Amino acid sequence: MKYGLLTDRGIVRKKNEDYVDNFKVSENGHLFVLADGMGGHTKGDVASETAVTTVIEYFKKHIAVIEKLYKAEDVDKVKEFFKRAIANANEKVYQLSQKEEKGGMGTTLVMTYVMQDKALIANIGDSRVYLHRQEELNQLTTDHSYVQELVKMGVITREEAKSHERKNVVTRAIGSSAEIQVDFYDLDLQKRDVLLMCSDGLSNMVDEKEIEEVLSARYLPLFSCEKLIAIAKQRGGYDNISSILIYY
Repeated sequence: MKYGLLTDRGIVRKKNEDYVDNFKVSENGHLFVLADGMGGHTKGDVASETAVTTVIEYFKKHIAVIEKLYKAEDVDKVKEFFKRAIANANEKVYQLSQKEEKGGMGTTLVMTYVMQDKALIANIGDSRVYLHRQEELNQLTTDHSYVQELVKMGVITREEAKSHERKNVVTRAIGSSAEIQVDFYDLDLQKRDVLLMCSDGLSNMVDEKEIEEVLSARYLPLFSCEKLIAIAKQRGGYDNISSILIYY
């Protein structure tokens, strides 16, 4: 497995409220985490960094537990482990958000845990995970956003959602409430699969065909991250831009 991680402030924003990191849990497991601090909210950068570092610290503290669950091939219990790690992160960000000077802070969070030939994904918000397999790109996660709800109800199309004035409004985020609901996805990996994790600063600016072209070229992961971010910046770079690429 090869991977690359990169985050960029973009052209317009004064600071980067995205945060990415990874942690090699064991020879059999590797964790990748990406968060996008809620735009326009106070201390979004603190929220994203707190969420990511808290999740990784939880994994570090309980390495033996997560490795044991992997060996038992108990995906349901691994999901429960994820839930506890995310609940811990949500509690920390929520407590910070209750402080007057940091009121309203929050963040998206998307995690991918690669377990040899399997991947488990957890998602809150509108950061995404895509799967590139056999030259085709498919979005694995579902956005927790206002426009996604409109698409689901048939009020607007996916194309209309891309330019909707409220496309950045999320309906679920770490730190927005004391309790958090998490969506899970799991898949069996195949040779030459590529997983792309990204913030909406990338997915809003680079269309899926362009992403397919970059991933099909099979550049080194970090170079592909640079290429994708460069395209987003050429389009204006209105938001922070982050990507994590995992080559299986």
